[in-house]
Amino acid sequence: MQRNVRHRSSKSTWRQVWLVVQLALACVASVASGLFAYRFVKEQEYLVSKHVDVQGQQRINAQDILEYAQVPMGEPLYNVPVEAIQRAVLRHPDVATVLVTRVPPDRIVITVAEHQPMATVAVGQGVYVVNQEGALFRRTQSGEDMDLPVITGIPRGLFTEDQARAQTLVQEALAAVRAHAKAGRAQDELMEVDVEEQSGVTLRLGNPPVEVVLGRGNLDSKLTRLQALERHLQQRHEKPLKVFLDNTRHPERVAVQLAAPSQLGGG
Repeated sequence: MQRNVRHRSSKSTWRQVWLVVQLALACVASVASGLFAYRFVKEQEYLVSKHVDVQGQQRINAQDILEYAQVPMGEPLYNVPVEAIQRAVLRHPDVATVLVTRVPPDRIVITVAEHQPMATVAVGQGVYVVNQEGALFRRTQSGEDMDLPVITGIPRGLFTEDQARAQTLVQEALAAVRAHAKAGRAQDELMEVDVEEQSGVTLRLGNPPVEVVLGRGNLDSKLTRLQALERHLQQRHEKPLKVFLDNTRHPERVAVQLAAPSQLGGG
C-alpha cells in the first residue's frame, strides 16, 4: 500500500516539474519572439533615415551643420550613429552644444546651441571671438564684421604664458560689457574695453570715442554716475573727452576732461 502511495506522489511531483519547465520554456519563447519582432520592426523599410531636421541655429547656415553631420541616409533608423554625429557637429567652431535624436518613422533631428559672442580679443597673430563664458571659441575671418566690442590691454603672449591670468582679465572685461548693457546703454556705442592688471577697466564709447575710466569694482554705480554726468553736461552743451570714475578713496567724485569747442563737431 505504501509503495502505491509513493508511486502516485512521485508521478505528481514530475507532473509539477514538467509544468514548471513548460512555463519557463514558454516565457523564453515569448521573450525571444518579442526581441525578434522588435528587431524586425526596426529594420522595416519605413524605419529608415530619410529626413534630417536642423534646429536651434541662428547665425549658422543649416547646410553647414548637415555637411559636418554627414547623416547616412537610407540606413535603418536605429542604426544611425547619433553619438558619432554629435561629435562631428561639435567640430563646427560656432556650435556650443548639440543633441541628435531619432524620431520614428524616418527622421533624424539635430538640435544645436550656438556660442553667444560678446567681444573679440587679439591673441598671437589672430583675433578671436569670446563667448559669454569667456571662452575663445574661434578665430575671426578676414573681412568679417562682428560688430562687437574689442578687448584690448591683454598682452597677446599671456594667453600661452599664463592662461589663468589672461582668463581673469577676459572675465573682468566681460563684466564691464555686461554692466554697460545692464545700464541700458546702446550696444553699438561700446567700441572697446581696455583692461589692465594694474589700473582695471577703461571703456571707449561712441565715435569719436569718449574714454571712461572705471577702474575696478562697483561698475553699476559708476555707470549710473556717468549717466548723471552726461545729463548735466548736455544741459551745459558740453561734451566729455575723458571721464574718471576710478577714485577708490572718494568713489562719489568724478573727474572730467572736456572736449575743446573745436572737437564738438560744430556744437
